[in-house]
Order: sequence, then C-alpha cells, then structure tokens
Amino acid sequence: MWATRPERSGARLPAASAALVGAAAHVPVTEDHLRQAPYIGVLFIGLELALVVIAVLLLARDSALVWTAAAVVPALAVVSYVVSRTIGLPQIGDDVGNWTEPLGVVSVVSETALVVLALGHRSRVTGGRARLAPAVVATVMLVGGMGATARAASAEPHMGTGSGGSMQGYGLPAPHDGSALR
Repeated sequence: MWATRPERSGARLPAASAALVGAAAHVPVTEDHLRQAPYIGVLFIGLELALVVIAVLLLARDSALVWTAAAVVPALAVVSYVVSRTIGLPQIGDDVGNWTEPLGVVSVVSETALVVLALGHRSRVTGGRARLAPAVVATVMLVGGMGATARAASAEPHMGTGSGGSMQGYGLPAPHDGSALR
C-alpha cells in the first residue's frame, strides 16, 4: 500500500527533532492549562502524544501517511496559537496579544519547521547512504530546541499569578493602561 511504504527521506531526522521539541515545549504549561482551561490542557496532552508518535514513526517508517500527519498536526497547533493570540479562546482570553511567551515561541518555531520539512521532504536518501547534513541539522535542532525549551520553561510564570496579565515575569512591562497620563 502506497501510504505505508517507507520513503526514507533525508528530512526525517530534522522533522522528528522538530516534533520532539514541539512536544517538549508544551509539557511545562500543560498542568497550568488543565487548571485554568481544562480543554486546552487536554488538547496539549493530545498534541504532545501526537508529536511524539509522529517523531517515532518518522524515524521508524516515514510513509506518505506519516508525512501528512507531520504537516497537518503541527499546522493545526500553529493555527490554534494564532487564534489564541488574535481573537482569543474561551478561558484563556489573557493570551490575546501575548506573542512573546518563551514556550509559545519555541513551540511555534518548531511546529512551523515541522510543517515546512513535511511539505518539502522530497530530498531523499540516495544509494543506500544517508546524507550527513540532515543528521547534523537534526542534532542542532534537537539540542538547541530542548535547550530553548528548558530556558523558556524556567522563565515561564505560572498562569493565573500576578496582577498584570500573562506578560509579567517575562521581563516585559505590564500593558499600558493610561494611568500614568492621568
């Protein structure tokens, strides 16, 4: 069957790395989301699991079906992030306009990279020899992404704390409410 035949794309290692970074970036905020907006927390758990499964399948058997999932799943996550920052989602309205959350940036960058890699995976292993460049890119993405996730997680304030919205704790000023002009 065409959908299950392995493709052995050279992009599978960087794509799997991007999927793992995307999953890891959601883990530190899942518990807070389960408390503040349970449906978002449950969706995060589903996304984390889906991205880990996609990473494993990319490495084990990167079929056309797996590559399709590797494009669709993170694309839906990025769209959801954009919606949460523009028009907002129920129970997390304080995220509107908050584009600079460190873990949000890590997840959107890794998920976007996964979509781009999935859509352009046509560079394949040739002659039975794997190319070195994808392995180097994958290693850099995985180490850099996990490092960025760890750093962002340590900077991540707990949701629902503080009085100035979710921007406090990131070194950003609280939103200007005009009170200094009065």
